[in-house]
Amino acid sequence: MRTILCALCATAILGLAAPAHAENSGINLLGAGSIKPKTQDDVDAEATRNRDYQNTMKKMPDQNAKRDPWGNMRSSGTADADKKKRAGAQ
Repeated sequence: MRTILCALCATAILGLAAPAHAENSGINLLGAGSIKPKTQDDVDAEATRNRDYQNTMKKMPDQNAKRDPWGNMRSSGTADADKKKRAGAQ
């Protein structure tokens, strides 16, 4: 029983120390060493892409405009006019 308890304590201590050790492992997941400076061709290509994107976005219709897909199904009159029509038809 004592052996199992000691093994569990050792595992807990090593488990707590593992995250601290991982911070200083020297592995760079972001790849900071592999970033290359942009050439003039890359800068020009990016500017062209951005300009084309902005032109395309200007051509698109306004997405915030209110739309009523059932608008043509409703009558064009007001509610009072509709009530009078119904009352006269009966």
